[in-house]
Amino acid sequence: MSRLIARRLLQFPLVLALVYVATFALMAAAPGDPLVGDRTKVQPEVLEQMRQRYRLDKPWPVQMAYYARAAAAGAMQGRIDLGNSIQYKGKPVAEILGLTAATWPEGALRVSLTLGMLALTLAVMAGVHLGIWAAVRQNRLTDHLCMAVSVVGVSLPTFVTGAVLIMLLALLLPIFPVGGWGSLSQMILPAITLSLPFAATIARLMRAGMLDVLGSDFIRTARAKGAPDRAIIYRHAFKLAFLPVLSFLGPAAAAVLTGSFVVEQLFAVPGIGQHFVASVMHRDYPVILATVLVYAVLLIGFNLLVDLAYFFIDPRISQEELR
Repeated sequence: MSRLIARRLLQFPLVLALVYVATFALMAAAPGDPLVGDRTKVQPEVLEQMRQRYRLDKPWPVQMAYYARAAAAGAMQGRIDLGNSIQYKGKPVAEILGLTAATWPEGALRVSLTLGMLALTLAVMAGVHLGIWAAVRQNRLTDHLCMAVSVVGVSLPTFVTGAVLIMLLALLLPIFPVGGWGSLSQMILPAITLSLPFAATIARLMRAGMLDVLGSDFIRTARAKGAPDRAIIYRHAFKLAFLPVLSFLGPAAAAVLTGSFVVEQLFAVPGIGQHFVASVMHRDYPVILATVLVYAVLLIGFNLLVDLAYFFIDPRISQEELR
């Protein structure tokens, strides 16, 4: 296990560097100028000063090197330096995303992580149980209903399910507020909307894994010994059937914990999704780059946790098999 962790930690900066270079290259190739738009009436001298301030007068490889050097210097001093926003008139990006100690309690990243944790919990609980119910009642009405729900959850985009939930549970039946953030009632609708596609995928994976395990020899042996069905499902079959879901949870956790941009826009949740959408619309390069890097760090980190979890869930997997 220690070799696996060491290998992943060595790969971490390389993958992050590749994401960094690719993101910078795509931003440089995108048409448009971040300083042209609502600032078109600004004097040319002022625009030139702003261009120099944000290093936009330099080639993009020089900008990339400067950004990396500033971030490394800030890290050596014990602070997070991700540049200054163009859209927010020079405000540090770390403060906008809530990455500093002062802005973390009410920051955008904490909001997205809170929403993502709630949505991921709902997705795992609902998806696992739907998959198990469908597997143990294969080709029955329960199986068909569970799979129909999962197909609908995978097929419908979040802006459709979110709009339907708002109309049903916020307008026709005013049970929950339409949007906002701060109370538990304001978290329920966006969490359900964000969790539905992941719950549907988990249900399908869990059903397939459970059907595969239930046909194994050791399951037939347990049944021949008179073990109750509940013990067979949750004590013997669950761990192995959960492995496909575990593989899916790595990238899914990173995606859901960084918050869905559509869901945050739809329910007016002040997470990093709103900042990312606004930064793309206004070509705010520092915010775009910082958001992508945060997502990359979470994705790499959760994939590492998934690899480590295999050692505790599946005893058949050795270190050599995870190389």
